[in-house]
This record gives sequence, C-alpha cells and structure tokens, in this order.
Amino acid sequence: MKKITLWICMGSVVCLLSGCAKKELERMTDSTEEKKEELLMEYKFTQNGISTVDIGESKEMILAFRHFNNAINSKTQSNFSKQLENYRKVIAGALSPTNEALRYLVADRISGLTEQLYALVGSEAVNRKAQPGVSGTVAVSNEESRMLDERGVELGQVIQKALMGALTLDKVNYFLEKALKADNASPMAGKNYTEMAHYWDTAYGYLGTLDVDPNRLAPLFLANYIEKEAVGMQGLSGINTSVYQAFYKGRKAIGDNNLEEVRKQAAFIRGQMLKLFSLRTVYYLRESQTFLERTVSVPSEGYFHSMGEALGFILALPFVKDEAGKSRVTLEQAVALYDGLIQNETGVWEKERLTGVHEGSISAAIEKVHQYFN
Repeated sequence: MKKITLWICMGSVVCLLSGCAKKELERMTDSTEEKKEELLMEYKFTQNGISTVDIGESKEMILAFRHFNNAINSKTQSNFSKQLENYRKVIAGALSPTNEALRYLVADRISGLTEQLYALVGSEAVNRKAQPGVSGTVAVSNEESRMLDERGVELGQVIQKALMGALTLDKVNYFLEKALKADNASPMAGKNYTEMAHYWDTAYGYLGTLDVDPNRLAPLFLANYIEKEAVGMQGLSGINTSVYQAFYKGRKAIGDNNLEEVRKQAAFIRGQMLKLFSLRTVYYLRESQTFLERTVSVPSEGYFHSMGEALGFILALPFVKDEAGKSRVTLEQAVALYDGLIQNETGVWEKERLTGVHEGSISAAIEKVHQYFN
C-alpha cells in the first residue's frame, strides 16, 4: 500500500536553500495540542471491483531508463555496450514528446555524452586520477570512484539529470496535456477506463513511483526527488505529498467528470515540477560553489558530483513547463549556460573563474536561472 502522510504544521519550515535539501520535514506543534492528519491516498481506482488503472508505456520506459542509468554509473563495458544499444532503440526516440523539433537535437547531445563516457570506460582513464585537462577518476571511497572527462565533468550525472528532463518530466507533461484533450465519455475499446483516465495514469507512471515496480525498495528519478531529495527544501515543503495528492485528485475528478478540477490539478503538478527543477538547479550550483570556495588544492569528489548534477539539471530546464504549460528556457539558453560553466580546456577545474561574479561563473549561472524562473 502506498501511504501518503500529510503533516499539518503549526508554523513554517524555514530552511536555507544551500544547506538542507535532504533534511526531513520536521513536525511542528503549538503548546496546547498536537495535530496529525494522515491521508491514505492509494493510487487505486476500480470499477465493479476491477482496477481501472493502466500506466501504459511508462513502466517499460522507466525500467529501460533504470537499466541504462545503472550502466552509465558502472565500469562494466559489456553491460554499458548493451544498454547503450538499448538506449538507441528504446529511449532516444521517445525524448522530447512535447516539442518534436528538439528531439533529435537533444538525443544527439545526450548520445554524444554517452558515447564519450563509454569511450572513457574502455580507456586507460579508469586507472588514473583525474587532473585539469586530463580525464580520470575521483575516489568516493576505497570501493567506489567516479569518472570525469578532461574538463572535470561527471558525465554520468549529466546524462541522468538531462534524461530526467527530456524523458520523464517531458512525458509527464505530454500525457497530462493529452489527458486534458482526451475523450472521457466512454471506455476505450476492450478496456474499463476512458482515454482521459489512461493518459492521466500514464503521466503518473512516468514519475517512477513504486507502482511501476512494486518489488523495488526505493522510488526512481522524479519520484526519488519528490519523496526524498527535495523534502524540506525552501519552496518545496510538502512536495512529497502534494504531487501525489494532485494526481489522485485529478484522477478522481476524471471519474466524476469534473474537467475543471482535472485542469486545476494538472496546472498544479506542472507548477510543482517547475519549482522542483529550478530550485534543485540552483541548489546544486550553490553546493558546487561552496565546495569550490573551500578548496585549498584539489577539489573534493563532492564538488565534481554536485557540479555534474547542476549541469544535468541545466540541460533539463527546457523541458520544464509553467502552470499554463509554457516553457521558460529554450534549449539554446540551457546549452549556453552549460557551455559557459565548462568553457576552456580545463572546464570546471577553473576555481578563479567559477567563483567570480562575471560571465561563466557559478554566480552568473545562478542569476540566469533566477531570471528565467522569477
């Protein structure tokens, strides 16, 4: 059973954006009475005792992404090769459904990053430490290391976060929009649910919740950020319940044929995703900045990891929609922001440039994101 718990807070959760992204929400009380409300909103809908929920293609695609993501984060070349081929067959053609014009541009960029990482995994770079202008690894522990390219970019993180935008988030937006335009008068042929309900369910499936794979111990991709990574962030308090409640309410409204409520919940979901992606972009940029400012000689593994996540989220920004369904960032703007941070032969190793305030600095990138998302 998927249990969604809503804490009624008697105050506000105040949290610096740069310091508590993974902190659990704290329950706050007054001096007279503690209040607790649990909302059991399983995403289950039935007719005559039979489920009407079908998440469609999302299960296959999320699991394909999962296998590909595992491959790019390992150094097993044979598995990487297999998953790279699967990426080309299954994932690449599914990218950017809300903007067909971007599909090949985005697929080419992500494919290029993946090919670059694949080449590094099969090279001598796996046996040397990364240095400015030289690809290699940085140690996480005695058992784990991460691969950096010659500019210090952790390609695995960039690819993962870029796909979270170009694949999973864009698919959520795409199927929400299809649901709003779909038929809700009669069941689909041979099914016990309407077209509108099916598209809404497919959008829900692309979150990567445990409903996609009940045997899994943790949610994937968007759901991981909603349920874990973003919990407690300023501006995102309660996102771990609000997004699921919105999907539940929208699906219930479809059953009640309350189309105004369906539109309201779709707009709310888009707004929450906009906040999630824009705030996490800024969070990782600030975290990278803090790591780098504290660097005396060689930056820590944490710096390169945070910067890789920031760069990946930047490439995901063109797929963010506002409540009205409009984009705030073009692919050209995102690429310019990305390229500005990794410019020159030594890229993100350049402490003086990146910790400054001019164009190409982390501060300038943060300011750009603020401008794009107000």
